[in-house]
Amino acid sequence: MKTVVVTGADSFIGQHLISLLALEDGVQIRALVHGSEGNDKFNPNKISIIKGDILEPDSLNNLLVAGCSVINLAYLWHGAQEENLQALSNLVQLCRKAKVKRFVHCSTAVVAGRARGDLITEQTLCQPIDAYQKNKLAMEQFLFDQLINDCEAVILRPTGVFGPGGKNLLRLADGLTHGNRWFNYLKSSLFGQRRMNLVCVDNVVAAINFLLQIDKSINHEVFIISDDESPLNNYRDLETYLMQKFAINDYLFLPLSFLSMFLPLFLRLAKRANPNPNVTYTCKKLTDLGLIKPVTFEQGLNKFVNWYKKQ
Repeated sequence: MKTVVVTGADSFIGQHLISLLALEDGVQIRALVHGSEGNDKFNPNKISIIKGDILEPDSLNNLLVAGCSVINLAYLWHGAQEENLQALSNLVQLCRKAKVKRFVHCSTAVVAGRARGDLITEQTLCQPIDAYQKNKLAMEQFLFDQLINDCEAVILRPTGVFGPGGKNLLRLADGLTHGNRWFNYLKSSLFGQRRMNLVCVDNVVAAINFLLQIDKSINHEVFIISDDESPLNNYRDLETYLMQKFAINDYLFLPLSFLSMFLPLFLRLAKRANPNPNVTYTCKKLTDLGLIKPVTFEQGLNKFVNWYKKQ
């Protein structure tokens, strides 16, 4: 029986990942949750729920087993960089003792920050500007430094993850269904064809599982997972798509396209990760390795729409 340990199992990505892993034969899942969280979310037949705090090493003594693989989704959203690094250090120490086979760490594509150019790859020089981006990049560097000789460590950088139960796309959907129509019109005029850099959660968890299962050395490799290759992955086309699905009439007049010239300034003032409205993140490195995405971007949108309507 192969053992996979998932930290941050009760997160949005974690719940979808657990559901995917639970479908596989010969896999025993050990899910780390904080306190009583997660008890009502997972099927107990294949999943062992471990209650613990990643900042308290003594509470993690029963988390790992010898030769297991680890998927780290944990992030302390209200913690400083020092706390996140300490939490990761605690996990790394346990991995050394358990002789973990492979460590898959979920980071974020926005560690690139305000990198130059329209195309972001794994080789792009990162220029993080805010605390979140700096924390995530510091965690990546710490992980590679600490696990250089202990086990295979690999990092996945998703773009903005959306899907049933997730927060991305909620603001747009809520604004279209319940917001002010004139405000939506002005927003559509401003954002226009701005790239949304969204990725379906189904493709993210498939990428994590792929990196977990692949039978070749990927030690100290970084991979981006995105759906930016879809022409639909921009504000105006996505807005139009959702309006059609929600049976909302399009605007009487075409959006004022000239307003989009002010978008880079607006994004910079709003302190967005990257003020370049044309930036895209490529996952070619991962697909060239053999990943086949289970859903298209449009299929992912349909899943989100169906879930949203039920809410």
